[in-house]
Amino acid sequence: MVIGLIKKAFGVESASKATEQAEAKQDLTGFVEYVVTQLVDTPEDVNINTGQKDDCLVIEVTCAKPDMGKVIGRRGKTIAAIRTLVSSAARREDKKVNVEVLD
Repeated sequence: MVIGLIKKAFGVESASKATEQAEAKQDLTGFVEYVVTQLVDTPEDVNINTGQKDDCLVIEVTCAKPDMGKVIGRRGKTIAAIRTLVSSAARREDKKVNVEVLD
């Protein structure tokens, strides 16, 4: 997504549709991974998996049990903020994204 915007800004020819989708998926997944690893005490235990469900990209986050509270936040505010940022970025590309925290 970011790379695509830079290419458009500098007039570089647009990549193929599949390449743009792969870049957007990688950017969103990378963003989630960066934010989650910065929140937890044991970033080496953070795993991010992506999958496709219908027309929606699903980003699954797993981490150590003691760190789950930090990712979810009080009353779910932290994960809600992550979901809002990711879905807003995805909407710019006409995509749907769901971020899930797994046990």
